[in-house]
Amino acid sequence: ALFLIEGAFVLFEQIDVLLIGAIIGASAVGLFQAALRMVTFLQYPAQALAAGVAPRVARHEVSGSEVEPLARSLRLLVLFQMALIPPILVWADPLVNLVLGSEYAESAEVLRALAPFVLLAGVGPLLSMAVNYLGEARRRLPIAVGAVALNAAIDAVLIPRIGIVAGAIGTDVAYAVYVPAHLWLVKRMLDIPLRPLAVSFARALVAGAAMAGVLALFGTQEVAFLLLVAGGALATVVYAGVLLVTREVSAAELAELWGSARAGLLPSRP
Repeated sequence: ALFLIEGAFVLFEQIDVLLIGAIIGASAVGLFQAALRMVTFLQYPAQALAAGVAPRVARHEVSGSEVEPLARSLRLLVLFQMALIPPILVWADPLVNLVLGSEYAESAEVLRALAPFVLLAGVGPLLSMAVNYLGEARRRLPIAVGAVALNAAIDAVLIPRIGIVAGAIGTDVAYAVYVPAHLWLVKRMLDIPLRPLAVSFARALVAGAAMAGVLALFGTQEVAFLLLVAGGALATVVYAGVLLVTREVSAAELAELWGSARAGLLPSRP
């Protein structure tokens, strides 16, 4: 089952590229993949957290307390990934110009269209790995195959009409099926409460809107590097501030996360 699932996921990652190349051409593939590589980098923190937390649910029958870290991790991933969405939506053009150069200007629309995928990709690895460690990987097979088929169908219909952005739309829609389906599986097997997660998502959405407003004040098309740094720092502070005001996070929790990050990044003393 895992062999088939991994094969389907590899195809899912490449189906957009294959169809764009077949329908439009190689140059269009380059423009699409440039944006895709940028968002792939943003998934690494979520994958690291998933690798550390998901194996613990294998012991859920022995200790129900192993479910709590999974629920908390889902919440943290929602908050973290939501903070990535405003820069992608508001600053897609200056970010692409900074990282890839002006010749990849068309990639900005693809990057902007991939925002829903970036949000969902935060919790996707944790949920899928949790199902694996619960010993129910076979249940993932129809979800994975269905996501590939849905992505391919959307690409085949839209690529001739709207170009490379269709690949991003197909990925978004397919992942919007893939991730909730895995959340439903985990909910059934572990009985994780979903209402707190929905509340966290709503509060993060409000914080994200405030963050987007701050970023827009610095411009949306051509933004100097120093302004990108200053605007990003200010917008991050505003995002955290809104989460504090809405009581989604506490000052103690922020301090704990900061301390954990420093402990993980700084070398330990002998």
